Amino acid sequence: MQGGSRSSQPLSEEQIEQLKAQFGFDKPFPVAYVQWLGRVCRGDFGISTRYNEPVIGLIRERLPISTFYGLVTFFLTYAICVPLGVVKALRHRTFLDTSTSILVFLGYAIPGFALGLILLIAFAYPPLEWFPSGGFVSD
Repeated sequence: MQGGSRSSQPLSEEQIEQLKAQFGFDKPFPVAYVQWLGRVCRGDFGISTRYNEPVIGLIRERLPISTFYGLVTFFLTYAICVPLGVVKALRHRTFLDTSTSILVFLGYAIPGFALGLILLIAFAYPPLEWFPSGGFVSD
């Protein structure tokens, strides 16, 4: 199957030309890019090829949960990091300073997706089960 097509039937030349016109591949790249950028600046992100719905609607639907997680992350980060920085400055070159520095460097070294999975397994499954492992969806 060449090109990763989802079906085994090849497209006709007419269908290919329609798709090129629909996605702007029938124009030179600079022209197509400027037209696309103009639509994006007006808030027209087009139609999702996966859901066949306007992309702006999909963004609006999912934005509340993304905003919630972003704000929680922001406030938790500063609620932990600022006091930790003050304590580390006051207790410079102590066991506390060294051990927290090691933890911070380990935190930088672990990719976010891996740390998220580790924390999900630690806090959403037995024995703790403090948080649900899923089900937080937009209406």
